[in-house]
Amino acid sequence: MKNLMKLEDFLKIKDDKEFVLLDCRFNLSDKEYGKKAFNEGHIKGAMYVDLETELTGEVKEHGGRHPLPNLKNFTKDMNKKFVDDDIDVIIYDDGDLAAASRLWWIFKYIGKENVYILEEGIKAWKDRNLPLEQKQTINSDRTVGNLSLNIKDDMYCDIQYVKDNLDTVFIMDVREEERYLGDGEPVDKKAGHIPGAKNYFWKDNFNDFKVKPKEELKELLKGLKEKETIIVHCGSGITGSVSVMILDELGIKAKLYGGSWSDWISYDENPIVVGEER
Repeated sequence: MKNLMKLEDFLKIKDDKEFVLLDCRFNLSDKEYGKKAFNEGHIKGAMYVDLETELTGEVKEHGGRHPLPNLKNFTKDMNKKFVDDDIDVIIYDDGDLAAASRLWWIFKYIGKENVYILEEGIKAWKDRNLPLEQKQTINSDRTVGNLSLNIKDDMYCDIQYVKDNLDTVFIMDVREEERYLGDGEPVDKKAGHIPGAKNYFWKDNFNDFKVKPKEELKELLKGLKEKETIIVHCGSGITGSVSVMILDELGIKAKLYGGSWSDWISYDENPIVVGEER
């Protein structure tokens, strides 16, 4: 797979190849979790990336719960972590790939290549009883990175694009079915879905923490390749990144609606559908 790296493959290169290893564990209900987890034990050589402060911009009335960060600030943050245009970047989280895919997506959005997600995350590492370190180990020979900013406009869309193209695009809502149908909404103020959206729960891409084989994914997502424009959204732009990454694995291009459902419902005039699409 072009975006995913299995633990066995990582173990083969970890001592011989130069790369940047980034730990971006997070918990939606505990903003301090990721940093605490990193300090308690991480893969040697990893540097911590905070989803709330480095992968999320200022939250305003509109734009959703996790708007994109200022991209110039993002590149500066990544430069400090020795990321440049040429070096390989390997990302891991707890294994559900949500935060890892968010970071992967931002890198791809700004034009960075050679970005990989460790499949099953640190869970795979712990399951093998491999050693963790508490202190951050950094190669003193490394120099600050010089990461370019080459925005890929075809990867992203905002609410105006969604509204202007509502009748012609395929909208893929990757939240839980309960939230999509409007039967319950544990996070946002309004329940339901964008008119015309179809539900493809992001966790259906996995068997436990393993990404399903490509043939199973193709069956799950059959028919999407024929769609001219696919827009993916979730609640706030985090888990939607997982589905965009999976689609990319299958050679299917998709735009991420960055603000997602939490942005859509911030406008009182926007229509909402409750129940199944007819």
